Amino acid sequence: MRLSSKVMGNQELHSFHTAIVILAAGNSSRLGEPKQLLPFKNENLIRCAVREALAVPVSTTLVVLGAEANKIRAEIEEFPVEIIVNMQYQEGMASSIRCGVQYVMDRYPEMANIMIMLCDQPYVESWLLQALMNVKKEQMTTAIVASFYDGDYGVPAIFDRRVFPELLKLQGDKGAKSLMKHNLDRITGVPFPLGNIDIDTSEAFQKWI
Repeated sequence: MRLSSKVMGNQELHSFHTAIVILAAGNSSRLGEPKQLLPFKNENLIRCAVREALAVPVSTTLVVLGAEANKIRAEIEEFPVEIIVNMQYQEGMASSIRCGVQYVMDRYPEMANIMIMLCDQPYVESWLLQALMNVKKEQMTTAIVASFYDGDYGVPAIFDRRVFPELLKLQGDKGAKSLMKHNLDRITGVPFPLGNIDIDTSEAFQKWI
């Protein structure tokens, strides 16, 4: 278990075959409206997440949709991203991870890494995504490079292909944290204090704004 605070700035970095998978399929049941479309920076959360992802050099950026797929697709179809729809989104976040990972493995069998990010962490910016990539390139033997906040690892996080089979076994609404907890000897963290801020309820949204 290691923790890295090194950020290398804006230097040019080869993509080393990395795909970003943005999870945006949830039905926002606790919020009562699509969180993907909540206003942020004169746009909305999903558009901002896509912009930040596209600001870093990766092989491809993929968005996994589910609930309100057509409405959300209309917000991002102008961007150079690949969009897929998770028909099992009601199972929870794990189904979207499986959907995105399987798509990448099928379409891009040479892909070495997958970075998973959410659309409801408003303070995820390109500098953090770049920092994760910098650390992964420096520590190629590390299987997972994850954000570190609230004393724990979380997303955004990069998983190399050795971990893909484990991502495909995830079930329910637990996301990838359980996988990280079982791989503490193969993980490096990048500090991201604002990573604990996400939007799940109307109360959280009102407090945030």
